[in-house]
Amino acid sequence: IKFTHIKDVKKNKQVTVDEGKTKEFEVYSDFLEIGEGDVDIAGCLQVLEDAGYDGYLCVELDSSRFGHKESAAINYIRMEKLMATIA
Repeated sequence: IKFTHIKDVKKNKQVTVDEGKTKEFEVYSDFLEIGEGDVDIAGCLQVLEDAGYDGYLCVELDSSRFGHKESAAINYIRMEKLMATIA
């Protein structure tokens, strides 16, 4: 793996998917800035570090309540802080 998308989202918003099944995360519409959702981003980053991952990390947000520039700045600051905690 040489490229990893990092996203945050709230869990437990039940949605109906194919054949009436439900799942815990509503995808493609409720992504949030890093740290505002329920994904253990620090844990994910630690797993990548422990595995020796040396590829790219891409914080991706499909839409935001902030402007694009402000959202990018928020995510950048929060990722810097998270990356500093990885051993």
